[in-house]
Amino acid sequence: MKKTIYFIVTAVLNIAAMVVFFDRINLVYLSLIPLFLIGVTLWQAMIFSSVRSTQDGRNNYATGNTARLTDEETDTLNDFSATCLLIAIPLYVPFIFFFPAGIKLLSIAVYFVACFGGSILFRLSPQGKNMRSRLDKEVSDLKAQQAREELGKMK
Repeated sequence: MKKTIYFIVTAVLNIAAMVVFFDRINLVYLSLIPLFLIGVTLWQAMIFSSVRSTQDGRNNYATGNTARLTDEETDTLNDFSATCLLIAIPLYVPFIFFFPAGIKLLSIAVYFVACFGGSILFRLSPQGKNMRSRLDKEVSDLKAQQAREELGKMK
């Protein structure tokens, strides 16, 4: 529901800006960059929102210590990423219509913030903190197990 309200408000604001500043619309060839980024962002958001974990965990993300995220963690991370990408789509519209040619290239920065923003927000959320503590515990358990194995080899 919040996403729908956000999209309605941003659409109304973008349309109002186009009506008010109609004489300042600046369409050049560089306007295709934000338009292309809208397509890529929408495609990525659809991928993140449609891919769900399977029972065997094949779609789950692997971490640096060979552990895998749980199904719930993977799905939540995908939801955060898709939401962040969808939020960025209306932000491209002013880059297409209003900004000067050089500033239109800054839409690439908006794209990168949207790409990485979902995972950063996930890590800052309570679910991300729970995941981090679980992974830290697994790493410490793995190190303790390796130490016990080394001690057993020495005997």
